[in-house]
Amino acid sequence: MSLVKSTLEETETMTIGELAKKVGTTTRTIRYYEELGVLQNLRRGTNGYRQYTAGHITAMRLIKRAKRLGFSLEEIRELFEIYRNNPETEANLIKRSIEVLKLHISDGEKKRDELDAYLAMLKIEIKRLKGLLKGKDPQPTLSLIIERTKSKEK
Repeated sequence: MSLVKSTLEETETMTIGELAKKVGTTTRTIRYYEELGVLQNLRRGTNGYRQYTAGHITAMRLIKRAKRLGFSLEEIRELFEIYRNNPETEANLIKRSIEVLKLHISDGEKKRDELDAYLAMLKIEIKRLKGLLKGKDPQPTLSLIIERTKSKEK
């Protein structure tokens, strides 16, 4: 992958523990990404252990960056598939990344609007409750509603 340069040559290998240390994650996380098909092109040594290369360092760094940007693992897998299908150009990968990021911005703006409405509602409720303490509540309290209901039942 040409998106991030690494100091290792593609032919040099490392263990899963070495890879985890280089990219600041756990071996369990690396195995999980392998199971999901996000991390691929694994080789096994004569001892049966997985062997990782500079390409895996690059892939793990890209995964971590995408996660920080809010990409789901499915979105990350899709981006890797785009790259694997056409490694000569990164244009499709970049275009799809922009599309996904725009969707995340839209979702974030919607969540912000919902949060703003929620905070406004909480502030109104605090103002109402303060009014109760001062005996100035234009809305009936629960105890008043219960009292009125009991008096109507008699």
